[in-house]
Formats: sequence, structure tokens, C-alpha cells
Amino acid sequence: MSTLEDVDGSGDSYHNYKGVHFYYRKHDESDRLIVTFNGAMYRDPNSPTGMVLLPIFRGHDWNYNVLCMSDKLLEDFSNKKLELGWFLSPRGSNYLHVYTEIIGHVIQSHTDVIFYGSSAGGFPALHYACVFSKKSLVLNAQFYIDRYALFPHFTATTGMKLAHDFDEHDLEDIIAKHGPPLRAHIWCNANDINHMTNHFMPFKQFVENDEREKLKEKFTFTAFTNEEAPPLGKTHHHDMLPTGVSMNAAIDRLFDE
Repeated sequence: MSTLEDVDGSGDSYHNYKGVHFYYRKHDESDRLIVTFNGAMYRDPNSPTGMVLLPIFRGHDWNYNVLCMSDKLLEDFSNKKLELGWFLSPRGSNYLHVYTEIIGHVIQSHTDVIFYGSSAGGFPALHYACVFSKKSLVLNAQFYIDRYALFPHFTATTGMKLAHDFDEHDLEDIIAKHGPPLRAHIWCNANDINHMTNHFMPFKQFVENDEREKLKEKFTFTAFTNEEAPPLGKTHHHDMLPTGVSMNAAIDRLFDE
């Protein structure tokens, strides 16, 4: 098990701190850093467990300085094939504290930080951007966990109830408690009907109707459609940016603000 003093972005990139797996790699000497959160863990018939093997480090091969977090809750229920966990912290656990410890230690070395997540990774990306008052890039995300189609799978698999058993599970309450992110770019494919209707539009309305001074100035909401069909075997949910906008371009645009 690593101590946080072992983590400097050089040498070993993979760490296990208090049971939480993460990956930190310095790609360059800039002050920029992307903190990533994995989304759903998909089934894999070629895996001995039937699921994608943990830990998952989304963005580990990006050409940026990266801190990739892996969802501890997925590991806790891997034997029951839990597919997503939104980095939620069960009451009585230390997960929220450990995530905060790890992120807080690493971002000390970087002044310009983006918290990134798509789908189920979007919730923690925005959550911890609020905690640390940093930027956030969120794509086709679930902002209201209990409105998501896989939420019944989550409650049945964990045997826990959202409001009763988890800390900081409501994004609107998180913003009220910690304040908004420094800046947030929220993208959603309008053809991804579930996320557009149940998450993007209600959250956009919450931000626009909120009476706190300048909250609206922190967020940029972009809904888009692409003429091209999604890649073979994928849905509009996997089509996360407009045609002609690369992931690097979306990241760099936010870094430059």
C-alpha cells in the first residue's frame, strides 16, 4: 500500500492508498492536470469474472498530466457484478475522505486542474470540482442518480438506499454545501434521450433558476446532434462530442478559460 509521500508522478504510476486504487502520471512539466473518474464497468465474456477487470483508469494514456481514480464501490461489489457506483461513499465508510485526501495531495503540484467524467463518471467529476473549486468537463452524464435506468440494478445489488445510506449523493445539495466549480463545460448529445431529458435539461434548469449570485456564469451547457450514426455497436450515449470537436480540443478549450 502506498503512502501519499510516495506519489510524485514519476516512477511507479499505480498506487493503492487505504484501499483506493489510483494512477498518477506526469506527462510534462506544465501546471495542468486532468483528474478522471471511470463510469460504468461493462460485462466482458472473456474475463474470468465476466466483467471488465478492476481497477479502471480512464484517460491513463492521454497526453496530459493525469490522475485517474477507480471507483472503490465497484470493487466492494465486484462479486455481485455491480456495473456502476458514481464514486458514492457509504455512510460509515472513509471513501469520501480518502478520495479527498488523494486528490488534495496530487493537485497541490498543479494550478490548472480539470475534473473529467462521462456518463456515471460525470457525477463525481462535478462533485469533486465543487469540493476543490476547480474546472470540470462532463459529457453525457447522470446528474440525478435515482433517475437513471440502471439505478434499480444499483440498489438491488448493493442492498442500500441512496438517501439513507450514502453521503453527498445529491448534486444540488453538493453545490449548496461546497459552492460551484470554478468553471464547468457540460456537453450532451441531444439524441441520447435519457440523459438529455432526465439529467442535462433538469440540471441546466436548476443552474439557470438558482438565485445564488453568478452561479450561471460558472456553467456552459452545450447540447448537440451529429448527422453521422454512432459507431457500429454503440449508441448515441457513446457519441459524446460534436463532429469536429476532439477530446483534446474540448479539454484545451476549458484549460484556456
